[in-house]
Amino acid sequence: MRTAILFLGLALLAAPAAAQDLSITFEPLRPTTLEPVHVTVRLLVPEGIDPQLRFSHVVGEKIVFRVGQIAGPNLPPESVAWTAETSVGPLQKGFYTVVVDSEDGFDFQRTFEVTEPSPGLVLQESVDGVFGVAVDFEPPPHSNLRGTGYAVPLTRESGYFWFFDPDNVEVTVKILDGRAVNGRYWVFLASMTDLRFTATVTHCPTSPAVGAPCVAKEYRSEPGVNRNIIDVNFQGW
Repeated sequence: MRTAILFLGLALLAAPAAAQDLSITFEPLRPTTLEPVHVTVRLLVPEGIDPQLRFSHVVGEKIVFRVGQIAGPNLPPESVAWTAETSVGPLQKGFYTVVVDSEDGFDFQRTFEVTEPSPGLVLQESVDGVFGVAVDFEPPPHSNLRGTGYAVPLTRESGYFWFFDPDNVEVTVKILDGRAVNGRYWVFLASMTDLRFTATVTHCPTSPAVGAPCVAKEYRSEPGVNRNIIDVNFQGW
């Protein structure tokens, strides 16, 4: 799973303050409206102390955790980690905040965004143009599933698409600039499905003022086969 972790020195007492380590983990890193979000709060405390760390409730756009008082002025080497976790959603599009409250009035917040799943990839955006990739698939018979692949970017040159489950990669794509070798762009598609799909790759001017038309090319994989595609002759606009 894709994970974002934030570490913070946390003071939970009046003077003398006790420096504690707090981390908040989100899975997935970029949640969409189609998948739940798993939130974990981890707190490092002196051995023998129960911080009473727990998930409390969800209210509106807030996911609230509670922690009790912790005694001791310093964090000794003999420390233990306490965790509390919960899964929420799928959530509607918007911004949500994880709140950690203590009995001392400490209030730590961290915000994440839930977005609509993207139907297409944008790759290699530069002064030379921009690539767009879309994948449509043929759902299994008698299903009510939408036949559009959802895109997840990885780098400026690569990404992948999922069809049914965000954790199940179906098609990956990579586009390289091979013009220094043969004057063309190189398109790589790796399939992990035997469903029929069509990948459409377009190359357009970065600025409409350039006036050049977009170039589009389709790549197809028939049902019942698993086909990887390599095209080292994609000519841009």
